[in-house]
Amino acid sequence: RGGARGRGRKREKFTQRPDAPTGCYRIRPGYVEREVRFVRKAFESLGLEESNDPNRWDVLWVMRFFKEEFEILAPFQCVNYMPGTSALCRKDLLHRNFVRLKQTFGEDEFPFWPVGYNLEEPAEYEAFYAALPPSMPAGDAAAAEAPVFIVKKPFSSNGRGVGFVTCRADLDELLRETEGKNAFAPLEKHKPLAQRYVRNARLVAGHKFTLRIYVAVTSVDPLRVYYYGKGLLRICSKPYSRELVSFKDDLVHNDSYLLNQAHENSFQPPPTLVHSGLRVTLEAYLNHLRDGEGVDPSIVMDRIGDLVSRALVPGEDELTRACGSLVKQRSNSFDIFGMDVLLDEDLRPWLLEINHTPSLSPKAPAEDVVKEEMLESAFRMADVRGHRKPYVRAFARAAVGALEAAR
Repeated sequence: RGGARGRGRKREKFTQRPDAPTGCYRIRPGYVEREVRFVRKAFESLGLEESNDPNRWDVLWVMRFFKEEFEILAPFQCVNYMPGTSALCRKDLLHRNFVRLKQTFGEDEFPFWPVGYNLEEPAEYEAFYAALPPSMPAGDAAAAEAPVFIVKKPFSSNGRGVGFVTCRADLDELLRETEGKNAFAPLEKHKPLAQRYVRNARLVAGHKFTLRIYVAVTSVDPLRVYYYGKGLLRICSKPYSRELVSFKDDLVHNDSYLLNQAHENSFQPPPTLVHSGLRVTLEAYLNHLRDGEGVDPSIVMDRIGDLVSRALVPGEDELTRACGSLVKQRSNSFDIFGMDVLLDEDLRPWLLEINHTPSLSPKAPAEDVVKEEMLESAFRMADVRGHRKPYVRAFARAAVGALEAAR
């Protein structure tokens, strides 16, 4: 999970639940402070106070929560951790689940997931290798039509562990790589996922971008999913190109903030687009589509909503199984995901990946506002204050009764 540090230190344990609601939140030690700045602010905006006691809290912000801790949770407590999320957030497992669902229900039910190959499985690796030409296609016409695959390590973020493949020579070189930001080899444990790259990306001022859509899951059985309508555009710092040689330049195709932040002044947006460096709010982009390009924004939002509603289906069985065995009460657990989505020229959304506990540290001003407001909204949906929980209402009634009896 993002922002972790101090992996060698002894982990804090939750060992005894409180008898009644405390009105407190706790952030478990191990985070870099900047990563939880907005988390703390959102909790306090809801009237919660920070607790220094590992056992005295109503809501806990964690990187990991363990079986023995779930077993002693009070009905009014909740944590931002759902077991079983690897089925969604590990790229190779998510792909495997989408393939299974497409075989069962048809390609049309999940059209937003690009064609791919799980290179950990020998049959898929061989099929992928056989489908690639031996070397990069020669000639402009052949190069323009040649498929490009993006290769991602199962555990990677911030632009690391990403490469592009157009031929067998590219793949061989990538798998030999042992140093640098990608460091694909050695791959004895987890081989990467290769997916067809969506080359006809929709552009803004000639630059490629992806959308970050924040999603809160507050229940698994039944599955309750909320997505935040004020997401983000993350923009590449160099103008987009479909030429094969451009795939050697990360700043053209990879929108990682770490990679692009030093070049953000190269992006010159149209006057109808309010931006903050290489970050634009989804709300500002929708206004730009309406005012600058004559596109109805509801088309985009309806398609994104449909994608979100289907994107968690591949992990539903595993989430239900894992939460059913560990989480005693639905309200004890919630989680926040960051979905990365690409729009193509036809405004068709493509799901790129699902991130577990996406980075929440401050970056560009526009991004910071979205993160802060998103967290407060997610906490309200998860009912971290317990206003809608029957056990909390019972505690409140008992307290009122005791006061009246005292009078």
